[in-house]
Amino acid sequence: MARKFENELLFTNEKDFNSAAEEFTNLTQWFYEPIKNARVLFDEASGKMVVRSDKTHYLNDSGKYSLPARAGISGRVINDLSNDDWIKVLNTCFPYMCGNMILNQLEGEVYAAHSELYSILPVDDIFSSARDIYKSLFPNAKFLWGTISPEFASAEYSLANELEVVKAYEEALRTTFASDDTIIAPTIRIVTSNTSDSGANIYPCLECKGKSGGLYTIAVGNPIKLPHRGGSTITKFRENLAGSMGMVQKSVENITRLTYIKIEHPQQCFLNIAKRLQLPKPICMEIGEEIHDLLGDDKSTHARFIYLALTRILDKVDKKTEKAQWDLTNQISRAFGLDFAQYDTKYCEWLKETNSSEQVSLFA
Repeated sequence: MARKFENELLFTNEKDFNSAAEEFTNLTQWFYEPIKNARVLFDEASGKMVVRSDKTHYLNDSGKYSLPARAGISGRVINDLSNDDWIKVLNTCFPYMCGNMILNQLEGEVYAAHSELYSILPVDDIFSSARDIYKSLFPNAKFLWGTISPEFASAEYSLANELEVVKAYEEALRTTFASDDTIIAPTIRIVTSNTSDSGANIYPCLECKGKSGGLYTIAVGNPIKLPHRGGSTITKFRENLAGSMGMVQKSVENITRLTYIKIEHPQQCFLNIAKRLQLPKPICMEIGEEIHDLLGDDKSTHARFIYLALTRILDKVDKKTEKAQWDLTNQISRAFGLDFAQYDTKYCEWLKETNSSEQVSLFA
């Protein structure tokens, strides 16, 4: 039987999104199971792994990968074992474990096995809280879109009509959104997860338009994070939402700070940071060539230019899900924590590798 939330769903209507978030929460079940009583087996009829404790639960791949931690097993090797060996190892370890595990089950399948310290933050409460608080904090904010999947949920709100916010970003970026070909408006994105892929986090962002006309989002500062542990509550999340204006102000300060960091070797700096962040090399080399064509070897720039160049990767990479796209966005945003001057050198390993390869090919 088809399951409604088996795959990622996209919503552009806020009412439909909120209704889906409520339905998603109602369909989600949480089970507290004693770990020492747990046993796993392979169910031939369904072709799925099953974990039994007080109740019987079917595991999908996500749930299977999270279960070894509850047996006190860490590392990647465990998930490389055959099904038979994987079952033997877990069933050997479970009887020696104390406490409970919290199973996250949606539409009949377990997507995650959490420790008993995990804090449940209902998805519908996350987004209804945002709707309620932003009505007073950002009265002109507009819902852009939202996504819901078993592992990840997000929503983005445009602040294009919040004039104070727009003016602050325009001054920091040294541009106006009305005339800029790439950056459209400031936004805030809220993300959460029932499977530990994300806490209940709030991000300052910019909505951008790619060369093909497609839209994508870049993160422009540190988020306000609320992990699913330590007794986190919806009340605490609502407090974080109330601090969103302060988050936006810090984001503006971050962008302004980058403006005053001079970069003498733009192409090398860009590629060195891309390598440090483990970003996709082929696309980065392409953008690096564009930077060299624009600035050559003699022109300097600033760190803000380098960061915005890094975000262009998002326009060039085709990610199948919003979660995959957002993971890459987060990966790029880690550049805010780097010392750009440290990567502003004449030497660039990626360029050296490319040049060496070209030299070899001449004599091949």
